[in-house]
Amino acid sequence: METARCSGPAILTHAVRIASALLLLHACGCEQTQARPGDSAPAATADSTQAAEAPVDACALLTQAEVETATGRSVLAPQGEQVANLSTCAFGDPGAPVLDGRATSQTVSLSVFVGRAGDYYAGAVAQARDAYQMGRDNAASVEAVSGLGDDAYWDRILRTLNVLSGKYELEVEVASEAGGVEVARNLALRALPRLP
Repeated sequence: METARCSGPAILTHAVRIASALLLLHACGCEQTQARPGDSAPAATADSTQAAEAPVDACALLTQAEVETATGRSVLAPQGEQVANLSTCAFGDPGAPVLDGRATSQTVSLSVFVGRAGDYYAGAVAQARDAYQMGRDNAASVEAVSGLGDDAYWDRILRTLNVLSGKYELEVEVASEAGGVEVARNLALRALPRLP
């Protein structure tokens, strides 16, 4: 019996991260004040800070050829998606059915969460660190991985390598037939230096 490779857990993991980040944003960083006559305008607002920061394109961090070399398998051209400060890039399985123009199973999926100044009460780096730690605390199986970013772990159940590097949290998910932690580590080593 064959099971879906990356679609279900990946979508759930990304949805939980987005919801967690938005809750942290709302609960800890949103304080509204009313301007009074005679007050000077603030030097910068969260909106202007966010507008100045270009979002990270996860599909710009790995090439199709790099994924094929690392996994030893053919993959479809990368398909990206951006939601708030989370960017994802999926390298689909060419043998999987296609639904709405996307493969229903991915060989590799890369996600990048970016902490943003003004989004979180403690700053961009703390936002990424707290999101990373929340994922680590809720992981079913944590295996420490050394030599990547500030901290890294492999979740054996979700087949995801999670890396914290400054204001970035990077996730590399690998389908079971495409390899394991070493494949994910190799891809993370290529992607990390390409972060802005």
